[in-house]
Amino acid sequence: MKLIERLSENDSSHVRGKLMNAFPFNCPDHLRPLWERVAATDVDEEVRDFARQALNSY
Repeated sequence: MKLIERLSENDSSHVRGKLMNAFPFNCPDHLRPLWERVAATDVDEEVRDFARQALNSY
């Protein structure tokens, strides 16, 4: 989990975007709080969109 948290805070929006898009159709429940935080606060619009997509696929 620590690795996922570190990747979600990476300086590269490409890295953060790839992480958020790792579960494009179903964000696992244990990762949901992290995806919600990224969807609300990430500086890159595309990263936020990837996180929202994973969250809204339920």
